[in-house]
Amino acid sequence: PFTLDFSMPEKLRAGQVFSSDLIAYNLYDASEFLVDIKYDPAQLRLVYVSRGTMLVEDEQLVPWSSGLIDVKNGIVRGISGKRSKVFAGERTTLLRLNFMVVGNGKGEISLPKVIVKNPEGEPLPYDFAPVKYVIEGEQ
Repeated sequence: PFTLDFSMPEKLRAGQVFSSDLIAYNLYDASEFLVDIKYDPAQLRLVYVSRGTMLVEDEQLVPWSSGLIDVKNGIVRGISGKRSKVFAGERTTLLRLNFMVVGNGKGEISLPKVIVKNPEGEPLPYDFAPVKYVIEGEQ
């Protein structure tokens, strides 16, 4: 199975703006994906979702959707992309999340839905553990 992980800054503070990449490691024979992402809306506000490097093919952008952000409930649904050529590589970025920190405390970013398919439409197995973070108050 391939592994998914979010890149995160070492420290988070209220008012900070940061980006977090969803990175796939050892991803082979992949052609499309569909992802939902959950976060705590009392702590984070998702401002923007942008495509990752997996969705650039021969220096061209491939079809993709940044999904629908539900700010109130802290979820973005239906982030997806589809390549015409199969992807294979040790490391690639599926997408980038751009957040603003709006509250303090401990939390996590999780993936309630992940489907990565091969060209035959079969889902690929993966490992993922929700990323945990601590937001420190103003100093």
